[in-house]
Amino acid sequence: MRHELARDKFSFAFDKDIIPAIKVNKGDEVVFHTIDAHNGTVPKGIDVVFPNIDLSECNPISGPVYVNDAEPGDVLKVKILDIEISDWGYVPARNNMGSIKGLALKNVARNMQIKDNYIYFDQDIKIPLRPMIGTIGVAPKNIPVISSNAGVHGGNMDNNDVKKGSIIYFPVFSDGALLSVGDVHASMGDGELTSGGVDTCAKVILELDLIKHKRIDSPIIETGDAIILVSNSEDFYEANRMVTKRMIHLLEEYLGIKSVEAYWLISICGDLKISQACDCPVGLTLRMSFPKSVLFTKKNKLL
Repeated sequence: MRHELARDKFSFAFDKDIIPAIKVNKGDEVVFHTIDAHNGTVPKGIDVVFPNIDLSECNPISGPVYVNDAEPGDVLKVKILDIEISDWGYVPARNNMGSIKGLALKNVARNMQIKDNYIYFDQDIKIPLRPMIGTIGVAPKNIPVISSNAGVHGGNMDNNDVKKGSIIYFPVFSDGALLSVGDVHASMGDGELTSGGVDTCAKVILELDLIKHKRIDSPIIETGDAIILVSNSEDFYEANRMVTKRMIHLLEEYLGIKSVEAYWLISICGDLKISQACDCPVGLTLRMSFPKSVLFTKKNKLL
């Protein structure tokens, strides 16, 4: 069954106490109509003043969606069936955020037309459309987490592997899982260095399923050829250690090998990438990709 979630059903935090927008069953499809990350406040025009808004009013996430029979200790399996982008988007440059603070003397944004699978930066430069979901996650176990932050619940991962065709596995921390989605980009460079990609409104179509009584500690992303784990920290080396340890544990479990053997394999064919490094309140987000052709040596599926 397919369910439609109206654009006015949104919040600004992942929170187990928020009343669900809708309830669905495993195997159902849900259509999310998402709002741009700056909550519709960017004025029209080409190069415009980028409004200052509080983080509590930024990054709206559509939902949450309650999945019947989802309980703590389960895994929510989310397949991205499609991401349909609006006909316009914008990229910000802020004076006090981004990898080079002060380069923009004031907060500005460029609005761009999107059509025929391209983003039109100006009359000469066009960029191929590369849709991805910046923020997606479930309700955390304890205190709420604002939608601008990332963690073991998912959240603002800003991961270019969260795209059409990918599958994301989330640990379930509360009854119903309470999935929310937002912060879609028409394209975003790894690092999101100004603190924004091409932010836009979108229609996101997801298929939801449950894996009962299978515990994972943090999100796992599956693409056509790789398994990706994620981490988030204020410090690069801590984020690096975190995601490397997670991948070591995964390889130990699936390949039945020793930790040092897993460490060798990661150094041979694991790829460490930066997802977000814009030096704003979300910290540094890393991802590690490992080829399924090696991981699935003894098994033919992840979970």
